[in-house]
Amino acid sequence: MTRTRSLLLAGALLLSASPLAAQTQVKLTGAGNTVAYGVYVGPYKGQLGSGPGAPTVDLFCVDYMNHSHIGQIWNANKSQIGMQSGASISSTRYGATANALEKYRMAAWLTTQFATAPTTQWGDIHATIWHLMTPTAPNVTPSGTWLAAAQTFYLTNSNPHYYDQFQILSDVNMSAANQAGIRTNGVQEFIVVTPEPGTMLLLGTGMVGLLLVGYKRLA
Repeated sequence: MTRTRSLLLAGALLLSASPLAAQTQVKLTGAGNTVAYGVYVGPYKGQLGSGPGAPTVDLFCVDYMNHSHIGQIWNANKSQIGMQSGASISSTRYGATANALEKYRMAAWLTTQFATAPTTQWGDIHATIWHLMTPTAPNVTPSGTWLAAAQTFYLTNSNPHYYDQFQILSDVNMSAANQAGIRTNGVQEFIVVTPEPGTMLLLGTGMVGLLLVGYKRLA
């Protein structure tokens, strides 16, 4: 087996067997140009990881109470909210609050609605996300339309793996939960859509199979 094929096989095995890292570097690169309630709403842009190959992703803020700025770099815990990867939100900002997983899942679904709703509704969608996590802030009451839609989807969704595509990015430097169960300080918290773990596993095992077949033919 050539050295190149050996390296490819090792990489494929690593991809198929290793879990995604629990932390990542995050860089906020853009906040769009849609403003509501005096702040930017809708998807922001960011990079996950470091180096020239770091992927650019859409980031969706779930945390109105804290701040981040374009160009800021921080380290974040990556928390799963799906069934396939095993939901674990103990490192999130709101994980100790009542019905936290339900709220994160409704917020995750709401992030998908920015793509279909006109920008005139983005403020209401984002206000609904913030209202889910911190009902008293911002001092804006969403219309109720998007909250009802999120609740309906959560209660009727029949795909047990729907939420596997979402992760919560939470600043590792947040301090312990206060009396309300909300972790304090640190950079804003975001939701990001990531490749499903099952997809990554299939890709890795597929690469292993192809390389083994090629090796047998050349052996």
